[in-house]
Amino acid sequence: MNRKLAVDSVVFERDQVLRVSAIRPAISQIVLQGASGEEFFLNTDEFQQRIAAGQYRRSYGPYEKVAGAKPVRHLTQTERSALDQRLAILDYVEKERREGYSLRETINKLRDYCADNNLPFPSERTVQRWQKTSSFSTSPDQLAPNFHCRGNKRAMNSADDFDFEETIVDEIMLSYFMSDKYSLKAVTESVNHQCQLRAARRNVDFRGISRRSVCRRIRAFEHSLIGRGRVSKATLNQEMRVAVKKLFVERPYERVEVDATPLDIFCRDEAGNCIGKATCYAGIDAATGAIVMLKCGIEKPSQDFVLSALEFCFSPKDEEFTKRYQLRQPWLAPAAIETIVLDNAQEHHGGLVLNALRYLNTTIDYPMAGKPQAKPYIERFFGTVKTRLINMLPGCTKSQSTFEKNRIERAMSEQLLTVQQLEAQIIRWISDVYMRTPIRRLERRFGDGCSPARAMELLKQQHIIIPPPDPEEFRNACIRYHVREVTLSREGVSLESMGYNSDELARLYQRRGEKTKVKVRLNPLDCRSVFVEDPDDVTVLIQAFERLGGMPHISFDEARAIRRKSYKSDAQLSSTDYQIAQEEDRLENREKMSSGKMRDRNQAARYMARESKKLESQRQEKPAPATERAAPTKLEPLSAAPRRSKAKLKPEE
Repeated sequence: MNRKLAVDSVVFERDQVLRVSAIRPAISQIVLQGASGEEFFLNTDEFQQRIAAGQYRRSYGPYEKVAGAKPVRHLTQTERSALDQRLAILDYVEKERREGYSLRETINKLRDYCADNNLPFPSERTVQRWQKTSSFSTSPDQLAPNFHCRGNKRAMNSADDFDFEETIVDEIMLSYFMSDKYSLKAVTESVNHQCQLRAARRNVDFRGISRRSVCRRIRAFEHSLIGRGRVSKATLNQEMRVAVKKLFVERPYERVEVDATPLDIFCRDEAGNCIGKATCYAGIDAATGAIVMLKCGIEKPSQDFVLSALEFCFSPKDEEFTKRYQLRQPWLAPAAIETIVLDNAQEHHGGLVLNALRYLNTTIDYPMAGKPQAKPYIERFFGTVKTRLINMLPGCTKSQSTFEKNRIERAMSEQLLTVQQLEAQIIRWISDVYMRTPIRRLERRFGDGCSPARAMELLKQQHIIIPPPDPEEFRNACIRYHVREVTLSREGVSLESMGYNSDELARLYQRRGEKTKVKVRLNPLDCRSVFVEDPDDVTVLIQAFERLGGMPHISFDEARAIRRKSYKSDAQLSSTDYQIAQEEDRLENREKMSSGKMRDRNQAARYMARESKKLESQRQEKPAPATERAAPTKLEPLSAAPRRSKAKLKPEE
């Protein structure tokens, strides 16, 4: 799945299909075209905000599957002849396969057929590639080769040609041999540009040079030249060159460094009790130094903490976000991350985080000790935010005076901030101060007075930013890891000794029958419902609800703890029993909040933070339909399970 946004990409707005007809990074504009030819002009940030809010949905398939076929190509005579040869070969292969011959036997017979009809003999993989292209194409012309896109194969023998040869060699030496950041495509474009400028000055014709011709010259230079770059890799320390290359990032969101750090500041709860120190989770863009991810919490770093930080990165930053945190300057528009650099902590190696990032097509990288991959930008940002903001806030444990002895008692006696207030202070400082402060490394690249916000603005005019995932896609990425394969029965599916069923799931059982294996996706923080994959179409998720109608919003671990504490199974408990047990846990944690021990207050604060997240997600989700108690599907009368007959023992003689 390629997440890059390009021309002819498909975007859905409700039932309307929109096609990306033009992308103009220089003026931050994206043009969408409707089915009737109408055009919509959007700002790049506004387009990404709409995708993050779920108003637009991306389609990662080809445009032909959604909006129809592309116009018929205008083939040259050579391309038309090659197309006829390919179609003749495919017809012969299909005829032999219908007669029962295997693919290997068909290829052996194809060799004689090509020799008799004077056709080029293709390999087995080439035939398979032609068959795959023919099955997906909407017109036979799409199977034709693109001979007109290839380079000029003529020999360069004239005086003008040797003049261009000198320009080609000089440009290859400057761009390819002296630097490692240019690809072959970029080198070819640079060579053609310089040759066209030289042809314009001399008023001569230049028909261009292909990438293959540039590659042949580079390979010829490797036998005669030894220099820095990719010419002689044996003479260079390849490992360090790759490490240094990762520090020089060209595009925004190409490399984002992520890490967590404990903040040296005490926080309080709503009642004013000190609950301990908070943890800050942040992500910084290596190209611009802009902060794209931030999350503060009282809980310890975990996989759920990482996903909550990613949710902040992909959530819309509209006017409501600006008013909520009282920002004078708008926050950056959300965008997808190409490569994320995670710390070597335990929460970054869990299957939940890794599978979610891979589902979003994000490359995962880890730092290496003693090498430049040690994510220096995020570490530098943590030092900056602590010295310039955290040390100035009430409740900070860092002393401003060398003569102070009881700094911990002094910090706890001050007017402390809640975790939400601390997070708002950090977000406000990043948006209004840090993003507008010049950075020395950015000034060397973009000029004097360049700040992260200015660098992001300049690079957005040069590169196309990948849109963020929509809310539904991010939810699928989060629940994709927790997949279990169970057997579908008349009562639905059973998971963690809890039964789940729905009308749509009952229709699936009637359609598929008994002993059907289905994959169940679940949210470990919500045991009220699960999602069952349709075996006929894995992209369709069927929501099944718990057999108890009034099940509280608790996790699977909490439900398991309630059953263990009451010594009862799920069939013996009702929804009222679960609600009573949940209320008892809340009362117990409220008593801990007024405890004299910091440890108890910290545990109670973490419990309340989890409860507030549940309430927030419960307000955001769509109302679920009323479900009745799970009952067997009325497909056939119940009958006793078949039993195996016992072998009769022979009487002893």
